[in-house]
Amino acid sequence: MIHLGSNRGVSSHQMNPFCVLSSGPPAEDHGHCYGFCLLYSGNWLMEVEHSQTGCVRVNVGLSNTHFSWHLGSQESFETPECVCVFSDSGLGKMTQTFQRLIGERLIAPRWQNLICPVLINTWEAMYFEVYHDKIIQFAKPAIEAGVELLVLDDGWFGKRDDASSSAQDRSLEYF
Repeated sequence: MIHLGSNRGVSSHQMNPFCVLSSGPPAEDHGHCYGFCLLYSGNWLMEVEHSQTGCVRVNVGLSNTHFSWHLGSQESFETPECVCVFSDSGLGKMTQTFQRLIGERLIAPRWQNLICPVLINTWEAMYFEVYHDKIIQFAKPAIEAGVELLVLDDGWFGKRDDASSSAQDRSLEYF
């Protein structure tokens, strides 16, 4: 059995709740691909088991690590949804099917055709060294390139030199 998951409390680009099973090495334009995407951003687990009789079983859902839920009489609990996609034309077709399904079925209609603002985030460029002059220097070429929104992400909280300090020590007078 193969286990894939995250117990970090969040999903991210590092541990995305997604997997692909393919018949043979996956290819962009040919082959059978089964895609599984859990619509959840907390702890998750995917298990894949290949039986002695050749059957494949896939379990996708919440991780039971650090999680339990007691249900009383007449109570219910809804688990996150898993989107499953099949392609007989490789990874490219599977990706297109996911994109179409998410765009047409999962995104609320009022947001489907919204043009989102172009934004830039200070985190990767500055990490914990967010200072007024540095932000101005960062923002000027971004504006010229068409960026509409600048996100001040971390580093502007009081004395914050690493991830272990001052996360809630905000001061609007910082700038």
